Amino acid sequence: MSARKAKEQTAERYLVVSEERSGFSGERYFHLHGKIATRAYKDGGYAYPRGMDDDHAYDSQEPLYSGLRVSCQGDSQSQVRADEAVYAFCCEYRDIYAIGVAKARRMAKTLERIERGLAKFQESRGYIHGFGDYCGRIAEILGCTGIAIERPTAGKYDGQKYDWLSVGDGINRIAHRIATWQAEARKADASTETEAVS
Repeated sequence: MSARKAKEQTAERYLVVSEERSGFSGERYFHLHGKIATRAYKDGGYAYPRGMDDDHAYDSQEPLYSGLRVSCQGDSQSQVRADEAVYAFCCEYRDIYAIGVAKARRMAKTLERIERGLAKFQESRGYIHGFGDYCGRIAEILGCTGIAIERPTAGKYDGQKYDWLSVGDGINRIAHRIATWQAEARKADASTETEAVS
C-alpha cells in the first residue's frame, strides 16, 4: 500500500457541499452537491478538499467514497414554498469511469451501509428535517469529521474557499444556504410589487 493511500485511510474525511444554479430562461434550478474528501493544504495554508483516492484499494471490503454524491434540488416554484424548498434528496454514485465486479460490490456495500444507517437514525431521531439533516446523517454514517461548505464569495476576503465545520454546524449552514436562496425569491417578489405600485 502506498504511503498516500495509508495516510488517506486514517485522514479525516469531510462531506464537502457546493452549490450549483442552472437554467437561464423560464425554470431555474438550485442544486446542492456533496462528496466525500479529505482536507489538504495549499501553499499559504489554505485548506481545500482533496478527492479520495480509494478507487484501487487493495482491500475490497472497504467503503468506496470516490464517486459517491449526495444531492438535492430546488426550482423557482419550490423556492417560494414555506417548507420543503428543496427536494429529491439522494445519495448515489455518479460519473464513474469504469466498474468491475470488485468495485460494484464495494459500491453496493457502501450504499447498503448508508441505507441501514439512515433507517437506524429514523428510529432514534425521527424523520429527516431538511437537506442539512440528511447530509449530517450521511456524514455521521460514513465517519466524517465534519462538513465543509463552499463559500458563495469564494474567499473574497481571506482567500479561503471553504468553511470547515463540525457536522452540527454544517447542518445549520446548509439550512442557512437554502433559506438564503429562498429569501432571494421573496426579495425579487417585493421589488416586483413595488414597481407595480409605482
